Amino acid sequence: MTNANEAWEYDAFISYARFDEKTRGFLTDFTSTLSEVFHSLTGRPLRLFVDSTQIPASSLWETRLLHSLRRSATLITIQSPSYATSAWCAREWDTFLTLEKERRSEYGLLPYESLVFPVRFISTGHVSASGPDAARRLREAQTRQSVDLTDIEPGDPLFAARVTALGRDLVTMLENLSPHHRPRAQTDGRGGNSVRFEASPEAHVPLVTTHRGPDQRRFVEYLTDARSVTIITVSDDSLPDLIEEAALRKARTAEGFWDHLHVVFPDNSVLPFINDGLSARFPDRNAAVTERKYRVWQVRRRLMSLLLRYGRLGHWTISLCPFSPPFIGTLFSMPDGRQSVQLSISRPKLESAEGLQVNFLDRVDHYFEQAFREVVESSREEHEIVLAGEPTPGTHEFRCSGARFRRSVLVDGQETGDWLAALVAITWRRGRTGVEPLLQINTPRTSTREMGKISHVSGYINQRDCPPPDSGFVTSSGAAGFVVSEEAARTALDRELLQDFGISECSDPPELVDSLNFYYPDKENLFFYLFEQQLPREARYASELHMLPWGLDDLVTIREHQVYANVLSVCGDDSLDSTQRAGVAHVLALNLRLHGKGDAADALVREMSRPKVSDELLDQFTAALQETKRSRRSAQKSVYITGIAGLQYRAFFTHLVPTYERIGVAGAPDLLSAIQDDASRRIALTELAEAYDDREFMESLPLEA
Repeated sequence: MTNANEAWEYDAFISYARFDEKTRGFLTDFTSTLSEVFHSLTGRPLRLFVDSTQIPASSLWETRLLHSLRRSATLITIQSPSYATSAWCAREWDTFLTLEKERRSEYGLLPYESLVFPVRFISTGHVSASGPDAARRLREAQTRQSVDLTDIEPGDPLFAARVTALGRDLVTMLENLSPHHRPRAQTDGRGGNSVRFEASPEAHVPLVTTHRGPDQRRFVEYLTDARSVTIITVSDDSLPDLIEEAALRKARTAEGFWDHLHVVFPDNSVLPFINDGLSARFPDRNAAVTERKYRVWQVRRRLMSLLLRYGRLGHWTISLCPFSPPFIGTLFSMPDGRQSVQLSISRPKLESAEGLQVNFLDRVDHYFEQAFREVVESSREEHEIVLAGEPTPGTHEFRCSGARFRRSVLVDGQETGDWLAALVAITWRRGRTGVEPLLQINTPRTSTREMGKISHVSGYINQRDCPPPDSGFVTSSGAAGFVVSEEAARTALDRELLQDFGISECSDPPELVDSLNFYYPDKENLFFYLFEQQLPREARYASELHMLPWGLDDLVTIREHQVYANVLSVCGDDSLDSTQRAGVAHVLALNLRLHGKGDAADALVREMSRPKVSDELLDQFTAALQETKRSRRSAQKSVYITGIAGLQYRAFFTHLVPTYERIGVAGAPDLLSAIQDDASRRIALTELAEAYDDREFMESLPLEA
């Protein structure tokens, strides 16, 4: 039995299957990131026990391992199919669960508090339990709060965010295990044990507390604990990050999400009448209003992106208030029925960090709850409404016959049959070294999908981009609809450039390159207007926007890396039937040939005709994946680039590179000549374009979605 006053030798014991570390190398990246997070939060090193580095070869392995397990405060398990079937991992799991049961009583841990932190990095959904004990362990792991890192590379911002949330939870649990922090079990006088809680420090705090600047840690804790939340704000840059951290914490609980999360912003028409810190920073009032509008839009955009990824339909709302709100603040509806209120009082001559935060419980008559509700009821829900319909055969046009909320499109497995109107602009500038393609890295701050991929400016064409049709808007019941013109697509591009990058005017108008279809196997299909657009050389992009110039060699290598990733993904998919295996092998082989990898293409087609691809070929593709891996330094950190987004990946050689050649990107003419001079690559280019344009074929394949 561990004594409460005894110091732990290790903060956490890492339990993992050795086979996974040999094949993926995941553990090194994970423990390094977690250690950095822990040190930044506590100021001291994280004491981890990892058997690959801390057991001398001559030691008694089993005895040393079990001793270290008992001397560890918590257990972090790296969940994978190999872990689920490992006899030694099962022993570590069962041993620590017994220790946890003892410590739960000793330290007065609450029923939902766990000393075990499962981390999923390979899905165990297809694992068949080999016996009742194995099945029990799988169920036990599934009921624990877990950190989901499946299909997330260490360089992905989402990887850092989720490991950061784990680090915070680990710090909290270690504080709970401190002998000075938690109550001890006491005898209840009737022969049984009960936990007696001393009055917490908050019990002695006045009913109303104030402090300067935002207390972000307390705000996240309130967010995480609350059942429902209403936030009235203007342009708090940190708000999306704080909500994301709380959402990740709630995702590891039985609740999963808030009953309702409602965020209210002032409408654009109100922003000129708000007097905040920007009024003091910008002598010119119009400049202050312009900056305020841009900041509000960026916060709203980031928040929308966040909630589209993590939120549940019907459980969140973003609204716009048509008048200057009477207060800025947050109402937390707690599970015990309390309404906790936080109000922010700002002074125009001070930065927002100097504003006063006032915290208190709502009055008995629920005055503040009603005040928040009245603001919400006076606001209108804000959602982008995208156009749905279908392409007009033989033209560059799209016929709209309906509309959809942005929050409900491109959902896996939806299979609605709708088409959505969208655009991509091949953006570039004239730099010091010549013409430079400009592409943005997709991160949680800039996109809702395809994290880590790079993209030219893209977006949906929405209802505001189209003038009202003369015949009126029709329903989806069979009426003719109206044509979404090329001009509407240009208006949508202007809106994207202004809202996302603050670019209000370009010297040359966008030029239509083509219109292209993008087929999905299980979602709505997309109709793209493809433009070419030169951006002002003097435009400056905020670092967090990740809008960067790229060389053609880098773009080609990144695309080749993406092909290898697609190959490995398909080779590991046991759900494909023989027809699908042949189809995806054909598409991937054509992509390999385009990159000059004819031998690899032949080997893939040959191996995919068999029930299982050989380990030798998988090793070759894994090595090629590592050789073509590229990262880019942006916003003071290195970002792993996973590929090129959607349509641009498919149309790279047929549309992007020819456009690069026309506008003068270095290397584009040589690349196109090399393809034309090589019969295998030339034929692959033609056949791949035909495959990507075959709707029935592409919709039958779970590929590149």
